[in-house]
Formats: sequence, C-alpha cells, structure tokens
Amino acid sequence: MKKKGFTLIELLAVIIILAILAFILIPIIQDLIANARYGAAANSVMNYVNAANTQAAVEAGGFEEYKLNLPEENELESGVTDEELDKIKYKGKGPTYIYLHFSDDGKVVDEGRFCIWGYSIDYNNIDGTSKGAIDYCSDPEPEGVLSCDVLNNNAYNDTTNFVIKTIEDLVCISEMSNSGKSFQDKKVYLAKNIDFNNNSSYSNPNGTSFGDINGNGEVEGLKTELTTEKGFKPIATFKGTFEGYAKKISNLMINRPQDNIGFVSVNNGIIRGLTLANVDITGANRVGGVVGNNRGGTVNEIIISGKVKGTGSEVAGVVGYQYGGGNVLSAYVKDIEVAGAGMVANGWYSTVKGVVESGTVAWRCTNQNSGSATVVTYCSTNVSYGEAEGSLYTPSEYMLNTYDRVLDTYIGGDNDNSGYYFDYAGNNSSDIVIKSTELSPIKFTLKGSGTVEDPYIIDSYKHFKEATIKSNGNYVFKITEDIDFDGKHFYSLGTLGNPLGSNINGDMHTLSNIVIEGAENTGFVTHTNGHTIEGIKFDNIKVSANNSNVGAVAGSNTGTIKGIIITNASVSGVSKVGGVVGNNNTGTVNEVIMSGKVSGTGNDIGGVVGYQNGNSYTTSVYVKDIEVIGNEGAGIVSDGWYSTIKGVIESGKVSVRCANENAGSATDITYCSSTVEVGDRTGIAYTPGEYMINLYDRALDTYIGGDNDNSGYYFDYESDDSNNIVLVRTKDKPITFTLS
Repeated sequence: MKKKGFTLIELLAVIIILAILAFILIPIIQDLIANARYGAAANSVMNYVNAANTQAAVEAGGFEEYKLNLPEENELESGVTDEELDKIKYKGKGPTYIYLHFSDDGKVVDEGRFCIWGYSIDYNNIDGTSKGAIDYCSDPEPEGVLSCDVLNNNAYNDTTNFVIKTIEDLVCISEMSNSGKSFQDKKVYLAKNIDFNNNSSYSNPNGTSFGDINGNGEVEGLKTELTTEKGFKPIATFKGTFEGYAKKISNLMINRPQDNIGFVSVNNGIIRGLTLANVDITGANRVGGVVGNNRGGTVNEIIISGKVKGTGSEVAGVVGYQYGGGNVLSAYVKDIEVAGAGMVANGWYSTVKGVVESGTVAWRCTNQNSGSATVVTYCSTNVSYGEAEGSLYTPSEYMLNTYDRVLDTYIGGDNDNSGYYFDYAGNNSSDIVIKSTELSPIKFTLKGSGTVEDPYIIDSYKHFKEATIKSNGNYVFKITEDIDFDGKHFYSLGTLGNPLGSNINGDMHTLSNIVIEGAENTGFVTHTNGHTIEGIKFDNIKVSANNSNVGAVAGSNTGTIKGIIITNASVSGVSKVGGVVGNNNTGTVNEVIMSGKVSGTGNDIGGVVGYQNGNSYTTSVYVKDIEVIGNEGAGIVSDGWYSTIKGVIESGKVSVRCANENAGSATDITYCSSTVEVGDRTGIAYTPGEYMINLYDRALDTYIGGDNDNSGYYFDYESDDSNNIVLVRTKDKPITFTLS
C-alpha cells in the first residue's frame, strides 16, 4: 500500500534541509543582489562622469571644481546656482551627493565622489570606480553616548566619549560639570552645529526639565532660559578633551557677573576644533570668550566672534587669564567686541599664538604680562585698539599663507596632530574655517619619492596645492605642466610657519595669474631658506603686503634663485621690495628676466632686489619694460653694500636711479639704457640697438664664452634672424663646440 503523504519525521527533515539551503543561499543571493546594485550604481556614476565630460568639452574653458549636496533624493541644497544645476542632469532617482574635480584644462573629470543608491563610490580617470573609503552617504559621526543619556542614566563613570547633538546635550555637559564631574580622561564631541536661537537645535525648545537655568525665579522653556537673563551656565572646571569636530556653536549667551566666566569657566584640559560664533558673554574678572581661567589647559584651533565684557579685570576674546603651562594656540578672532584684550588679557609664562582680524578691542591685542611667554600674534590694523600690540598687519582677501605662522593651516598638514586645521571654506570663498582631518582628510597623491632622481611631480593645480603639505620637508619638487591659478587660491610652498625645506625645479613651465597677499616676508615663497628655486616662468603675478621683505619669487633669499622669467608682474610693499627678491641676505639671484611694476612706500625698492648685504649676488639679470616707484627706487638693486650686481636695464621707468645707492666696495656692472626714464642715470649709459648681445656679455652670461657660471642657463637671441634676447636652458639648447 502506497503512502499518501510525508511522515512527521520526513517533513521535519525536509524543513531542516530547506532551512540549511536557505542559510547557505540567502547570503549568496543577497551578495548577488548587492553586487548587482553596486554595479548599477557604478554604471550610473560613469554615465554622470561621461555626461559631465561631454558638457565640459563643449564649454569654453570647461568649468571649475564644484560640490553638490542633495540631502534627499532629487532635492538640491539651497544656494546651488542654476548654472551648477545644469552641469549634471538626471532623471528619476538621483544621487544624494556629488563631488567632481576637473583637470586643469577643464575638459575631463579628474576625480569624483558619489553617494548613489546608498553606495559611496570613488572615481578617478585612471582606475574608474570603486567603493569609497569614506561614507559619503552620511557624515561620519563620533562614537560615544549622548550626553543627556549619560546624565539621565547616571552612567558617567562608565562612559569615555560624550556626544553633543542638541543644545540639551550641551546643557547636560554643563549640569554634570557643575555637579563636580571634571571629565578627566574623557572626551566630549560636538557632533552637530547648534544655534541657541534656532528651534531645530533643540530636542524641545519648550522643555522645562532643566529648571530655572537663567536664575530669574521662574521655570520657562529651555530656549527662553538660555537666551534671557543669566543665560547658559558655563561648563565648570574641565579636565578632559572637548572635540569641536570642526562644528559651530552660535549665539551662546552668558550674563553672570562672577569671576572665571566663559564657555568654560576653568580649563585644565584641551578645547579644540571649535567655532564659537556671535557669543555674548559678560562676567566680572577673568572673562574670556572661550575660557575664563586657563589653568594649565590648552585651547587650540579655535574661531571666536561676538561680544565679551567684564566688570573687572582680565577680560579677553579667547582667554581672560592663564599662567605657566596654559596655552592658546592657533586662535582666530574676528568680528569681536571686547572690553579688554583681543586674545589673552593676562598670560604669564605661557604661549599665545593667533590672529585678531576684525572688530573693536578696548585695550590691547594680546596679553599684558608675558613674563617668559611665547607670544606670536598678528593684530589687524582694521581692529580699533586702545593700545595696539603684536605684529601689526593689514588684512586682505587671501591671508592663509600669512596666517600659517600663527595658525595650523592646510599648508604643512596638521602640524600639531590635533586632528584639525584651518583652510578656506571653498574654492570660491576667502572665508577661513576650521576643518577636521577625519571629515576633510589631507591627502598627498603626488607621484615620485621626492629625491633628485625621482622628484615629486607637480602637474596640476591640485598637485601644487598638495605639494604644500610637505613644504618644510627636505624634498625635490618638479613642475611638469603649465598651471593657471586664475580664480584659485594660491597655497605657498614656503611660509614663515612652514619654511621652504625643498628645492623646486619648474622645468621652464609657466605659473600664471597668481595672487599673493601677505603681512611680512611675502612672495611665491616667504624665504628660500638656503634652497634652490629654478626654471620657472611667472606670468601675471601680483604680490602685495603692507610690510617689508616682498618679492615675486621670495620675500627673502638665503639660497639660489636662477633661470627665472617674470612678465606682467605687480609687486608692492613698504621697504625692501624687489621684483624678484625683497631681501637678498647672503643669497644668489642670477639668469633672470624681469618686467612689470615694483613699488614701495618706504626705502630699498628695486626692479630685481630691494636690499642685499655682503656676500650676496645679483648677477646676469635682464630688466625690461620695468616701472620702479619708491623713495630709493632703483632699476636692479636699491641698496647693495659690499655685494655683487651685474645686469642690464633696457627699458622702462625708474623713480630714482639705475644702479644701487650705496655700493661700498661692491662689484657693480650695470648697463642703463638711454631709453629708461630715470632720475639719476647711474651705471653705464648706453644706447640700445638691434643686436646687443656682444655688449651685454659683460653684464649677462651669454652664449659667448658658454655657460660661464655653470648655472645651467644663459642668454641668447631667440633665433638666428631675431634680435629678441631670451633666457635659454643649456639642457634645451646645449652649447656645443664642433670645430676640428
């Protein structure tokens, strides 16, 4: 007799087998689905890239780097222009994040990042697409426990990382600190931007669970409590690390006529990576926008703006008072109104570094009594001071290279390893902001190893910028393509904060449309620091500073600058201003062509070098179409005691004289053309003609006699039928002797 069904045991066996098969197959199927979805997303990325390349190719000059953020599918973030919208078009479900960077000629996408259909995808024009190392589909957030969860659950001792996402979380930190919790050996992370005036920054702006914070005797909604009467209660004694995470706290209000008042009352820990915007803080003595009393603590990578007032003494924009061991490093003060000092009111035996850029300061820029402190502070002339101190400077639009001396910027990378650095907010913005190395990594992608045999290759604006990360290392950089800086920020390969530590070989390529603005030692590099810069053509370079030591190539030179061609230059400063070098201090400048305008309001203004001392050389320089304006304006070197000067001034206008004012026992061979408009025709007067290289051979290293100084460069006619004199590299046009 046949069975009409499964026995219970057989049925259970079938179920078990199916379960095992499902256990095995479901992950495989899920992987197949995920791989198919990723493949489809990667194909879509290529479609976007190809569409962008097609459009860029037909646009005049292509278009620049840009970023689109789409918080929700098909919804663009407000502020994106119609022009940007037109650059990428899609139908149906679109990406939530697009970042594209185009090649220098604007014709092809060089690299890109996408969040599409939940996949983070990197793109580059060599390897195509791959899953991104960083999750572009959501901002990375610090790991930890929400501060209010810790407070409410009484788990303080078991928590290492405290996270702030709302104003309630910040108030919970204040509550814990004011009940005796110091956060020693713990970290507090600000994970979101919060604004005390914005309801969206609160979990519940009308909540009353924190009681009468503002001290008016009534329990009101939290937003009212924090924005009226006494306002926010400062974080008390803090011994942990407050990680600002490159986020911002806006419209913080504290009105408490007590001592040690600030965002943090007393700091024994670290506060960093934080922007405090438009604060309104009032206390009695030891009042600061960030910390009232910095007792052995560190405040660094900070931006502060707003009002800070006190009824007593030691009131300042950043820290009211600090004593030995306390440090304020990399502080950026702007739009400040302080009834005291701009940065630190009293900082005995401590360190203070930063910028006071704009606002009103009732007293002075920085601390009153420094003792044996290290104080390096830039104080803007745009700030109204009761008594100005620090290094006075005039701010301009692009100051990151200058600020690198007192702020930890993108240049040189994250020098203090704090996890934060200062940079421009974007390519089209001059606003300086704090960035996080976690959220905005600093990448170095140059080919090569930085040696003479295998130099780091600079072949685009992107790679020029990245080169500055290693500016103070002992490397060799080689420029292999022309680079146009028009509309782009210039990042210097050598600043006062990260001095040039490398040799730069331009390989006779052109760097054009560079704008450099500074405060002191200003130029393509601030100073050569004993190294060599050679083989670069600069076209349309503008360098300006309201101070001394200003030059197109270097503010000051202790190394060698050679094989340089400068056209359409504009160089301006106060004193020691030169078309090539401001202050040539035991340095060498030779085989140079210079044309453009050089001006200064003080002394020592020269077409090539402003000032040089003994054992310095400015030789084989060819100056034409020059305009030099200054009290001691000279065609080549304005002041060159006991040094060597050789060159030709062929055409232009010089306010005072052709040759240097005080030669001492210098060697000075300067030809000064009769066509040059000059107040005092010093030097060797001559009338230029068509073919002058035989005459110039006395002052220039020409084809005649070969490369006499073995610099690798010499002057010659452009061609056999041309009288145009050009600078030639022996590598490109070797001098050979073939007579038998």
